[in-house]
Amino acid sequence: MTTSPLTIYLHRAGIGSVRELAELTGISKSSIDRIIRNPGIARGYQMESIARACGMSAEQVGNVILGRRE
Repeated sequence: MTTSPLTIYLHRAGIGSVRELAELTGISKSSIDRIIRNPGIARGYQMESIARACGMSAEQVGNVILGRRE
Protein backbone atom coordinates (compact mmCIF):
# COMPACT_ATOMS: atom_id res chain seq x y z
CA MET A 1 0.00 0.00 0.00
CA THR A 2 1.03 3.54 -0.66
CA THR A 3 1.95 5.65 2.36
CA SER A 4 -1.01 7.85 3.15
CA PRO A 5 -2.79 9.00 6.30
CA LEU A 6 -5.40 6.33 5.56
CA THR A 7 -2.91 3.46 5.71
CA ILE A 8 -2.39 4.08 9.43
CA TYR A 9 -6.04 3.25 10.09
CA LEU A 10 -6.02 0.28 7.73
CA HIS A 11 -3.12 -1.27 9.62
CA ARG A 12 -4.70 -0.54 13.02
CA ALA A 13 -7.86 -2.32 11.89
CA GLY A 14 -5.85 -5.33 10.71
CA ILE A 15 -6.71 -4.74 7.06
CA GLY A 16 -3.69 -5.92 5.15
CA SER A 17 -4.54 -5.09 1.55
CA VAL A 18 -6.56 -2.89 -0.74
CA ARG A 19 -8.32 -5.99 -2.01
CA GLU A 20 -9.42 -6.87 1.53
CA LEU A 21 -10.72 -3.32 2.10
CA ALA A 22 -12.57 -3.49 -1.23
CA GLU A 23 -14.30 -6.69 -0.14
CA LEU A 24 -15.24 -5.19 3.24
CA THR A 25 -16.65 -1.97 1.80
CA GLY A 26 -18.04 -2.97 -1.58
CA ILE A 27 -15.95 -0.25 -3.23
CA SER A 28 -13.88 -1.25 -6.26
CA LYS A 29 -10.17 -1.84 -5.75
CA SER A 30 -9.28 0.83 -8.31
CA SER A 31 -11.43 3.42 -6.52
CA ILE A 32 -9.80 2.56 -3.20
CA ASP A 33 -6.35 2.87 -4.78
CA ARG A 34 -7.26 6.42 -5.89
CA ILE A 35 -8.72 7.28 -2.48
CA ILE A 36 -5.58 6.07 -0.70
CA ARG A 37 -3.44 8.28 -2.94
CA ASN A 38 -5.76 11.27 -2.44
CA PRO A 39 -8.36 10.83 0.35
CA GLY A 40 -9.89 14.22 -0.44
CA ILE A 41 -11.49 12.82 -3.61
CA ALA A 42 -13.55 10.23 -1.73
CA ARG A 43 -17.30 10.63 -1.92
CA GLY A 44 -19.12 10.77 1.39
CA TYR A 45 -20.56 7.26 1.18
CA GLN A 46 -17.13 5.85 0.27
CA MET A 47 -15.42 7.53 3.20
CA GLU A 48 -18.22 6.39 5.50
CA SER A 49 -17.78 2.76 4.36
CA ILE A 50 -14.01 2.93 4.75
CA ALA A 51 -14.32 4.59 8.17
CA ARG A 52 -16.75 1.92 9.33
CA ALA A 53 -14.45 -0.88 8.13
CA CYS A 54 -11.47 0.72 9.88
CA GLY A 55 -13.31 1.70 13.05
CA MET A 56 -12.49 5.38 12.56
CA SER A 57 -14.11 8.29 14.38
CA ALA A 58 -15.43 11.38 12.59
CA GLU A 59 -12.37 13.30 13.78
CA GLN A 60 -10.04 10.69 12.32
CA VAL A 61 -11.90 10.81 9.01
CA GLY A 62 -11.42 14.57 8.94
CA ASN A 63 -7.70 14.17 9.63
CA VAL A 64 -7.38 11.69 6.76
CA ILE A 65 -9.19 13.95 4.31
CA LEU A 66 -7.06 16.92 5.36
CA GLY A 67 -3.87 14.84 5.11
CA ARG A 68 -2.94 15.01 8.77
CA ARG A 69 -1.10 12.18 10.44
CA GLU A 70 -1.62 10.97 14.00
